[in-house]
Amino acid sequence: FTAELERVSEAVTQGELRTRLPLEKANGGWGRQLRAVNNIVVVFGKHVAELRRVTKALHSGDLSRPVNVGPEATHKGGELLRSAEDLNAMMGHVQQVTSEIARVFAEIGLDGRLNTQCHIGDASGCWGLLVGSVNAASASLAEQVQDLCAMAQALCSGNLAARATVTSRGDLQLLKTSLNGSAESLAALCDELRRVAQEIVVEGKLAVELRHPNPQGQWQSAQDAMNRMLGKLASTFRQVAERAEHVLKGEYTLGDSAIE
Repeated sequence: FTAELERVSEAVTQGELRTRLPLEKANGGWGRQLRAVNNIVVVFGKHVAELRRVTKALHSGDLSRPVNVGPEATHKGGELLRSAEDLNAMMGHVQQVTSEIARVFAEIGLDGRLNTQCHIGDASGCWGLLVGSVNAASASLAEQVQDLCAMAQALCSGNLAARATVTSRGDLQLLKTSLNGSAESLAALCDELRRVAQEIVVEGKLAVELRHPNPQGQWQSAQDAMNRMLGKLASTFRQVAERAEHVLKGEYTLGDSAIE
């Protein structure tokens, strides 16, 4: 009996929870003692197997499998029941955090609601750090995009002095720089158009040209087309003025060449 107890004890302490005491020749008090020891090993073996099952499910991302304890633990309580309740509470908390983070990213990515926040009241430790990081990222993204949208709306309404001023990095910084550069280019083009119009209409200078500070791409094409038009207009008016001067001097004849 002692040798069997030592064998089972050594096997169980090494993790062999399927080891049992033989009951073939156990009668009376010896049989009851062997069954009691086997029952302890069986209960712990079931509990460890259940924890292993739940841990594997948790590792694979399945949070819908709580720990199920046997009736002996449920009715009598104790450490087995408390450990199962603690693990189930942890899985419920992980599921809540996961659901909240998934909801936030869905509302940001699919619904376009940028200032969405995770609402988990008792998040602490690593969970609190994770929730705080997600909320901070959402708030920062909302602030940057709202500033860029405000600038874009100002440009659409004709306010070319508007600039994006929010602190940003990475792709949003590139977007901010590009949008501000576009606003500056538009403002420079409008200033040039205003100057040319004033010189033509007010000062009567027809031989004027647009001088955009940074002509590239379509800006270069538009500036070249406008300058060609202004040059052609100035040339035509000069010819008209020369013909008019000839007429005033009585030098105009029907054989003179037509104005180009």
